[in-house]
Amino acid sequence: MCPSDHSHALLRRRVSATAMSVGLTLSALVAGVGSAAAQTASPPNVAYAANVFHPDQASLDHFLLLVDKVIDPTSIPAPADFSVRFEGVTTTPTSVEFLYAGFAGPGSAFNEAGIGFVKIGINPIPISQLTDGVDAFTIDYTPGAAPIRDRALAIAPAVTELPVETIEATGMDLIAGTIDHDYGADKLLLFFSQPVELSSIPPASDFTVTVENTTVTPAAVRAVLTDLGVGVLELRLPSAVPAGTEGSARVVYTPNGAPVVGRFDAAVLPAFDIDWVYYFLPANGASATVGAGGSVTTAGGGVSESDPVATTVTSPVAGTVTIKEKPLEDPAPTGYAFFGQLVEITAPAATDPTNPLVFTFELHASLVPDGESAQTIQMARNGVPVPICSTSGPTPVASPSPCIWQRVDHLTGNVSITVATLEASRWSFALRTPVSFVGFGQPVDNRARNGVKAGAAVPIVFSLGGYRGLDVFAAGSPSSRSVTCDTGTPFDDISAETTTAGKSGLSYDSVSDTYTYVWKTARAWSGCRELTVVFYDGTTRKVTFEFKH
Repeated sequence: MCPSDHSHALLRRRVSATAMSVGLTLSALVAGVGSAAAQTASPPNVAYAANVFHPDQASLDHFLLLVDKVIDPTSIPAPADFSVRFEGVTTTPTSVEFLYAGFAGPGSAFNEAGIGFVKIGINPIPISQLTDGVDAFTIDYTPGAAPIRDRALAIAPAVTELPVETIEATGMDLIAGTIDHDYGADKLLLFFSQPVELSSIPPASDFTVTVENTTVTPAAVRAVLTDLGVGVLELRLPSAVPAGTEGSARVVYTPNGAPVVGRFDAAVLPAFDIDWVYYFLPANGASATVGAGGSVTTAGGGVSESDPVATTVTSPVAGTVTIKEKPLEDPAPTGYAFFGQLVEITAPAATDPTNPLVFTFELHASLVPDGESAQTIQMARNGVPVPICSTSGPTPVASPSPCIWQRVDHLTGNVSITVATLEASRWSFALRTPVSFVGFGQPVDNRARNGVKAGAAVPIVFSLGGYRGLDVFAAGSPSSRSVTCDTGTPFDDISAETTTAGKSGLSYDSVSDTYTYVWKTARAWSGCRELTVVFYDGTTRKVTFEFKH
């Protein structure tokens, strides 16, 4: 049995390729967002703003921004990045917060690339001033220091005079249902035309759910995402829908006692029997007991825009291996930006660096930030940047542990990164942000000819505004060349602060937040040489040395 005619009307309300909304118009997403699947290289867009109201409410104190991709929950703008205009009066929002992102899937009723919600708090507006439809209520958004970004760090562009739709909610109807892999494979979400009165949460026994010919009674029912503008009930299933499956579930609701009612007008939710609750559960997790040299992977179905990360773990030690690919949680360290997903791995520890744990991460092209590649993407373990392995060869060696052993750019635009490590834990994909470099520290004088003894080792000290790993130099840097001594510049003899020449090398001191590059000079050098240091972001500094014997 299908939903009522009124519910069908709700499902098709305001359907167009350009008009998307929340509240009752989650139904518009069925044709709005879904009919215009996101392109791989397109940025996220602030596509719609809306909320629902009821004539009996006193006021409306927030609205919701809908973004047409899954967004990075750590990239929420400041209130000052928005201007809200209503009836000729411009104000700044009282708050801005991330609410939810998900609902992705190749056959999703919402959007293959997913959607995101941002809650914008406003000074209360009397309901008497609102009407059903697009009011004289608009917002401007200008990206600031923390712009809205998708999982590939693409920034949502500015919007001007985005209309806000206020939707009068009456009645209580089912408008959509989904099992969303971002929210949880053991949770089924039902969306209703107005928020649920929290005192009317039905018992789990009022529902049955059928997935792939198995019918169960939910373990629990509760109201969630209560600021989404619609009513949302979470049916917690006794067990998770298996990863790697896709299809439609059947949900039957038969009120056996007090029914579900709407928060605004106590409208009663009628019984329903529907079979169109869509689910798409990519293999975001895996767990297995393996023998020595065995592997566990989430890559069975390959990567896609809806399932953009695949992880393969090979363990040299027998035991249980688990993989969980999750939304971002950890803050990035200074000088880095995390993107994509967090991958949490447990596995037996390895003890031999020549026979390490090997993790291969594959990223779909849609997740690779613009202008980046496998050669520039960084890895972090427990929030700490991972260096490149010091040895190369046909098999990975964890020296140091952990380290990046291999980077591969595929013709499809996908990238793969392989890590060798003795321990597992939490792994993140990262990009280095531009360095914060103001010059070399003592003993080097940035504006003088630095006098040194030929053959000595000169400590080149600098800060980059936090630890950026030990591969901070561009290819071929540092370098030096012979130049004519400019006697018009000051001379500063720093030879007393040099050391006996050894090997050139780079180190970092976390206490002082300084790098030291030991520059080995040659005994045969004489006159002046110009040392050029180029960092990975192109920042360049040159300094002159005058050699004596």
